[in-house]
Amino acid sequence: MPMRTRTRFTAVLLLSPALAACVNPVADDAVEIGVDRATLEQEAHGAGVPVLVPERLPSGYQMLDVSSSRSAGGHVGVREFTISRIDGEQPSVIFTCVQDKGAQLCDGDEEGKRSLRRTVDSAEVVIRWDASDSAVDTAFWREVPFTTELDNVDWLT
Repeated sequence: MPMRTRTRFTAVLLLSPALAACVNPVADDAVEIGVDRATLEQEAHGAGVPVLVPERLPSGYQMLDVSSSRSAGGHVGVREFTISRIDGEQPSVIFTCVQDKGAQLCDGDEEGKRSLRRTVDSAEVVIRWDASDSAVDTAFWREVPFTTELDNVDWLT
């Protein structure tokens, strides 16, 4: 039975300014959200499917989370990434899932309705979104290069 490990947990809370000051006495400190280079480098260690990420993200989007499913032996069979619009526009969440080609471990629906499938080297990337989300730019997700080379990723800090 594969174990599911979460490399990073991200939560967003909406608090009134008075409550936020009680929870966080230094309310002016920036709260880091999203996945950074160090997180992806840490995630890339170990055997299994590669850490494949898009070289670019649509304007106003950020990668918020990455998780992996590992077997008892530590082999990574699936890597999942959560990408969300953070610019205040209509909420929009994209999930990308990386698996070995033909593995059928990533959830996906009928082609073009709620998901796209891309082949990158020996892996398959399943890109999925809520069917009611009209903001998803499917042309972007069909064309954006996915890479394991983090130096080629323009959104990483």
